[in-house]
Amino acid sequence: MKSVRLNINDLRNLIIGREEDGGVRMVEIDCSEWRRQYPQLTNYRIEVTSPDGIVYFADATMKDDVLYWPITQSDTATKGKGLYQVVATGDDGVQQSSDHPTLTILSTMPGTAQEEPPDPSVPWTQQVMNAARDAAVHAAAASESADQAAQAETDAQAAAASAEEAAQ
Repeated sequence: MKSVRLNINDLRNLIIGREEDGGVRMVEIDCSEWRRQYPQLTNYRIEVTSPDGIVYFADATMKDDVLYWPITQSDTATKGKGLYQVVATGDDGVQQSSDHPTLTILSTMPGTAQEEPPDPSVPWTQQVMNAARDAAVHAAAASESADQAAQAETDAQAAAASAEEAAQ
């Protein structure tokens, strides 16, 4: 897998995409300088603007002061020029790098077997589907409880009226 290692204070333009076409598949960003300089910032992310203008956070993880960004299908879905920047946040503020261009390339070799970058949306999609199913189950239970509460109120009012009549 073709990778590139960058320093947080020396980011540069990237060509991402299929390895066979010269594209980077793993970006490693050494954030140790920022972690020493801004110890209050604990959450590091990579903000990406795709060639078609969609802004999202890359599927990146921090390990031992290095931010690892595996290039996925989400990152290479559209050919063209995009941007990336590192954003660090914490209780006491935000620090972000300047924007740096990315160039997404698609295969220029028709008819050859190409390994696509992995699709990160499959586990995420399943999580969303599970949450939607659970929400529907809980909504049905809540509706049933509301119906039972309304019936209990009606029964209580009827019982109160009966008791009042009996007392007279």
